[in-house]
Amino acid sequence: MTVSATSITRLLELAADYRRRVDQATAERRRNREASERQEAANSASNFVITRFRNILGEVLPAEAWQGYPSGTRDAHPLAVAHLGGDLFLMHRAKANCSEAGCDCGDTVTLLRPCPCGDYIEDVVDTEYDLALVIGDINSAACQGLCAPSGWRDPWE
Repeated sequence: MTVSATSITRLLELAADYRRRVDQATAERRRNREASERQEAANSASNFVITRFRNILGEVLPAEAWQGYPSGTRDAHPLAVAHLGGDLFLMHRAKANCSEAGCDCGDTVTLLRPCPCGDYIEDVVDTEYDLALVIGDINSAACQGLCAPSGWRDPWE
């Protein structure tokens, strides 16, 4: 028995319709996951910074200053960025808790600041004292070779 041309046409229509529905559902799940990751990243950053850096950043950085970004891939972690003014940015990355040996767990806060040579310096700050030292060095007149082209682009431009 042979399948008629009408049956093949119907089969193609059914397959195309099924793929469209699956693709739409997949895209909707991705949008929802990314929206959730953005919100969670911004909330996590705000809570962490208010707790860990309450004497400096807690006084000047409102919760709504954070913009969350989704992980994008299975192995990456969502992050949040706050514009501190001028060319200064604060990046927060919350990492999953894990107990594996060598796992790089815990939250990371990085201050991105311009270098006089035109690149950016990325300073990981663990304590308020570290942050105070880095902020005190912001107006350094000469490149100290600590910078790297980070590829960072202002998300507000």
